[in-house]
Amino acid sequence: MKTKKVNVLITVCMFSAAVFTTAFAQKDSKKVAIKENEEKFEDTKLEKDAKFVVEACDAGTFQIMASELAKRKSSTQMVKDLADKLIKDHSQFNVELKSVAKERNITIPEKLSLKYQRKFDNLNEETEDFDRVYTRAIVNDHKDMIDLYEKEAYKGEVAEIRSWASKKVSTLKQHLEMAENV
Repeated sequence: MKTKKVNVLITVCMFSAAVFTTAFAQKDSKKVAIKENEEKFEDTKLEKDAKFVVEACDAGTFQIMASELAKRKSSTQMVKDLADKLIKDHSQFNVELKSVAKERNITIPEKLSLKYQRKFDNLNEETEDFDRVYTRAIVNDHKDMIDLYEKEAYKGEVAEIRSWASKKVSTLKQHLEMAENV
């Protein structure tokens, strides 16, 4: 009888350890992409610009996913209009970024980073005050994105990527203004 209990206990412990290990072994797609690019472009002009492309793709993908969610969950037309604009613009941004990444052999994230996946999951769980939580996330993320894009526009090493980032700053500022006025 004791042997059965011990065997059951060992089995439960092993199963729990396997589940725990799997849950924490998830790789952050953004970090994987950044690491691959650092190895590929170490000590080249493209190393920092590749990091920008990865971060911009990750942030843009979140904007698209969060805005698609807002179109389904929002209770106001202003929020839905904002979501439409963000989906349109960030989808175009990501198409352009993916093209640059392909041309330059830059690895980009296959899915949301763990940071943005958590933000999306939290937003998806929001029921009572979705519009406020969504617009606050959009405002905060656009402030970060504007900073990211402006740094690339001024300090980027690769002229094509630097120029592209510079041209997108005004659109990001427009998004921020729209979100702040919702």
